[in-house]
Amino acid sequence: MADTFWVGGYEGTSLDRVSEATGLSKSSLYAAFGNKEAMYVDAMRHFAEEMRKLVEPALRQAGTLRERLLHAHELSIAHYLSEGPGRGCLILCTGPAAAAGNPVIAAELRAIFGSVEALMIEVFSADRAQLRKGVAPQDAALLAIALQHALADRARAGAPAPELLDFSRRSVAAMPWA
Repeated sequence: MADTFWVGGYEGTSLDRVSEATGLSKSSLYAAFGNKEAMYVDAMRHFAEEMRKLVEPALRQAGTLRERLLHAHELSIAHYLSEGPGRGCLILCTGPAAAAGNPVIAAELRAIFGSVEALMIEVFSADRAQLRKGVAPQDAALLAIALQHALADRARAGAPAPELLDFSRRSVAAMPWA
């Protein structure tokens, strides 16, 4: 189901497509989830958990924060392109459009963003000595999050892995390191 929303977004994915992808009838989907909105929120949660399991260990491994961030980007890029070009991140690339005018999806998107922000602030705070003097770990974490958004958008636009990896390397090099 998540793959269906990943390709088509919330508005662009019909229940017929979800039914076809899952092998479940529409009535079974409604019985399990209640409505399409709940299906999409479930897909967002599943994707967020999948990405966290992929990226968090990279952010917590040994090495400099810069090296760990680059490794996390490599893993994210590989996942964004795992099914071919033009997918990016289900949450970052389809969530904002779905959130416009839908308070349930908007609230879930904000919750996911908050969780990511908390993780990144924790990681950057633990290694604050690697940041340039006077740079708050919270601010550097927000910059790293914005970079992740840019990578997802570029992947959605069809950028190939070498281009995304170069963008990551150049952007991470420009961050406020000590």
